[in-house]
Amino acid sequence: RRPAMARCGSCCSFAWKALLVSWMSHTAGFMCLFNWAWEPTTTCTGPPQPVNQSGIEVLVYGMSKTGTKSISTALRRLGYPTYHSEDFLNSVWAGVADAFWRRPENGGARMATGGYPAYLGRNTSDIKALNGTSSEELAAALSRCGPKAMAFDGIDQLFWPTYAVSPTAKVVSMSWRTYAQYRKSFDDFGWQMVTAYWIYGLLVSSPLLLPYNVVLIPLFDRLSGGDITKWLTTGQPAFTAGNEGIARRFVRQCFGWRRWMMRLSGGLEVYYNTQQEYEAFFEEARRRVPPDRLFEWDMRRHTMRDLCEFLGVAGNAECDVPGALPKSINLMYLERENPVEALSLVPLYIFLHYLNWRVL
Repeated sequence: RRPAMARCGSCCSFAWKALLVSWMSHTAGFMCLFNWAWEPTTTCTGPPQPVNQSGIEVLVYGMSKTGTKSISTALRRLGYPTYHSEDFLNSVWAGVADAFWRRPENGGARMATGGYPAYLGRNTSDIKALNGTSSEELAAALSRCGPKAMAFDGIDQLFWPTYAVSPTAKVVSMSWRTYAQYRKSFDDFGWQMVTAYWIYGLLVSSPLLLPYNVVLIPLFDRLSGGDITKWLTTGQPAFTAGNEGIARRFVRQCFGWRRWMMRLSGGLEVYYNTQQEYEAFFEEARRRVPPDRLFEWDMRRHTMRDLCEFLGVAGNAECDVPGALPKSINLMYLERENPVEALSLVPLYIFLHYLNWRVL
C-alpha cells in the first residue's frame, strides 16, 4: 500500500509541477517577458498609395458572430487579398501602435505592451494609439501591407477611420441577424473561445518563458527560405487564409500574446449589450455610406452571384457557384482547418516545456 501511495504522490507532484511550468510560460507570454530580445519590429515595406488612401476596395461592416469570416473567405475566392481582424492586428496595427508608444512623449518604449489580457478587464491603450495616429499614417500602414478587402470584427473602432482613407471602397454590411440571434451566438462563442485558448495556450507558450526565440525564429526563417521575413515585409498572404506553413505558424503563435490576445482588451472592440446599440450600429452605416456603395448582406439568401454583381466582378467562375455561402469554422479554425501544420509543432512545444522544467 505504501509503494502505491508513494507512486500516487509522485504523480501528483509531477502533475503540479508540469501545470506550474505551463502556467509560468503562459504568464510570461502575457507579460511579453522577452519580446524585447526576439520579436522583430519589421513592418510592411510595400509601396504606399497616394496620401490618405489605403488602397482597400471592400470593407466588411459587422461585429463578431455576424458572418465576417464567411464573407472574407468569399472575397478571397474572388481574388481580393483579404484581411480579417487578426491579420490587421499582426501585420498593420502592431507597427502603428509601436510607433505611437515609441515616441518620447508616450514613454519611448521599443514596442507596445500597454495592454493586458481581456480576462483582467479592459483598458484604453489602443484607443490612445488610434487617437494619436494621423489618417495619413494609418492609410500608409495599410497600403504598404496591400489588403484589398478587410473585415473589422473585434476591431470595430477602426472601421470609420479606415473608411475615411478608402474613398472608393464598397461596404458589405452584415446586418442580417436579429439582436437576439447575435447575442446568443456571441455569448456561446465567448466562453468556448476563452476556455479553448487558455488550454491551447498552456501548450504553445513554452517558447516564451525563456528567450529561445532569439535562436528559433531566425532558424525557422532560414529553413523556410525566408517565409517569416517575406510575411513581415509584405503582409501577405494573410495567415487567416490558411496554409501558412510551419515557420509562419510558429512565429505567429509566438506573436499572438502581444499582437492579438492583449489587443482584445485595448479598446478597439465594441460590445453591443442592448438591442438599441446593435441596431444603431447598422443604422450608422445606412446613414453614412452612399446607397450605391452599401450592400446589406443576408447569409441565408445571398450568393456569390450577388456579391459579384455588387462589386462589379465579371468573368470569374466563382461567381457562378450556386447557393448560400458555406458556414465557416469559428472556434480554433486555423488549427482545425490545417491540423497537420498545427500538430507538427507539438513535439517542439513539449520539448521546450521539458527544458523549462529542467531549468526550473
